[in-house]
Amino acid sequence: MRAFLVRWVGNAAALTLLPLWEGSGVHVESFWAALLAILLWGLLNALVKPFLGLFKMLTCLVHALTLGLSTLLVAFALNIALFVALGYGKVLPGFWVDTPWDGVRAALILSLVGFLLNHLVREGAERR
Repeated sequence: MRAFLVRWVGNAAALTLLPLWEGSGVHVESFWAALLAILLWGLLNALVKPFLGLFKMLTCLVHALTLGLSTLLVAFALNIALFVALGYGKVLPGFWVDTPWDGVRAALILSLVGFLLNHLVREGAERR
């Protein structure tokens, strides 16, 4: 539970700080809006995961030929598309992006932050 909270708050803090970057095109009115956006983004990602398993089964040959890279690219593309839909569609009050490309850039940055947070949380758990 602690690892989940660290990842959730860390990603929300990154999303809150993103508008400070000049020309980011991301607008977050409050930390609570960022928490809600990150939570909804995570829930949507969890709903998409079973479809990736179906994608692997249907494209087994492509998956084998690309050594799994095709599934990684599809997962990453879906991740970016969900973030853009959340921000550009103004689904959540207090969070939006100006253009879809701003959403893509923000999703790339947040994916990197999420990767680093996962790595740090995993290292902390291994030390105990």
